[in-house]
Amino acid sequence: MTCFFAARELFTFEFIKDAIRSVYPNCFETLLIGLVRLLAFDAVVGNNDRHFYNWGIIDFKKNTTKLPTFAPIYDSARGLYWAAIFAATQELLLELLKKYQEYPLTIRELQEELTISSPSVIYHHIQQLEKKGYLKRNPHNPKDYSILSDPDKPIVYLNQYGFAQCGPSGSILDGNPIDRVPIASRLLKFPAEEAFLVEAKGDSMEPKIYSGDLIIARKQNHAESGDIIVCVNNLETLIKNYVFKNDQCILRRNIFHF
Repeated sequence: MTCFFAARELFTFEFIKDAIRSVYPNCFETLLIGLVRLLAFDAVVGNNDRHFYNWGIIDFKKNTTKLPTFAPIYDSARGLYWAAIFAATQELLLELLKKYQEYPLTIRELQEELTISSPSVIYHHIQQLEKKGYLKRNPHNPKDYSILSDPDKPIVYLNQYGFAQCGPSGSILDGNPIDRVPIASRLLKFPAEEAFLVEAKGDSMEPKIYSGDLIIARKQNHAESGDIIVCVNNLETLIKNYVFKNDQCILRRNIFHF
């Protein structure tokens, strides 16, 4: 990364102009006009990917009667509103994800809906939507995702509500946060407004959760059997494994706890 920014600072217009003058003093002005035309063309078409591997000067070493000339312009694919086209595709993809959120489509089905040439292109757009903050995905379940109309800021502050017991007796929390803890929103796989923090107390959830760990939880009214949950039972706040079996809800310690 350091080398990249160093290259950007080094290869200025003045630097390139002086380099051309040094190597081709006899046809400097003609070559300089070619360089200016290239930059003007990029500005018109919106190309922002011109670098020292996709432009050059043709030097006819074997024929001394021909003077060096600026190479024809090529590799301008990042121009001609390519970003606008990408943005439109991502907007359509976001609408599809929102429409089918209850019954999510597969990557292949999304590809067919958008008439995209390759599943990898769909995956790329999904990654871009995540980076922009419009999409949050559960890394353990690709069909579990959230759509955000207003992306979270890079750093968000979560309410911390005190202790939650990993054991037989819970803590009574009054619902008032005791602290506001900053966290990078990219670490959350759901909207930051649905997140809160508690501090674990007790050892019954070891080795997954240790006493003193800060637990990030999501506010919701349902859970899947096998989930680790933060819940209120008889006014006491607990951290437990949730199991639904034979039409009964069971809260239990970690099965690997010894």
